Amino acid sequence: MPLTDREIAELFRLYGHMVFRRAMRMMGNRADAEEATQEVFALAIRARIDTLPDNPVAWLYTITTRYCLNTIRNRKRRRELMDARIEEGWGLPTGVAGAGDVVQLRRLMARADKTQMEAATYVFLDGMTHREAAEVMGVSKSTVTNLIERLRKAVASWT
Repeated sequence: MPLTDREIAELFRLYGHMVFRRAMRMMGNRADAEEATQEVFALAIRARIDTLPDNPVAWLYTITTRYCLNTIRNRKRRRELMDARIEEGWGLPTGVAGAGDVVQLRRLMARADKTQMEAATYVFLDGMTHREAAEVMGVSKSTVTNLIERLRKAVASWT
């Protein structure tokens, strides 16, 4: 039997704010974040799981991340969002990333292993610890460390 309406309502009450914050960070605007939040809980309803996962935070975080990434890809806004984030500085001093840096970053991301990039995104962009990223990804802390190290080695060999 799938999750009940009561269980979904409780998930939303407990974790709706977390899903919204994650969506807001990824989507960049309130309207898209609100839509993403609704869709994430609709996906949770349609998931047809019998019981809540042991870690509902990681489950919802993963659904939110994947939904937002797919939405960005589907809207062909990946470039627009990256350009906007680069202009904002990603928390770095203004002017750090030039046009050549953006092109290089895009090339590296296109060549990188998806799982390695996922780990790097959680750690470097979202500011998670390796342990937190491991929890969200459903892997061990040492796996996250290894993924990031392999990505660093790959990037070093490409440049």
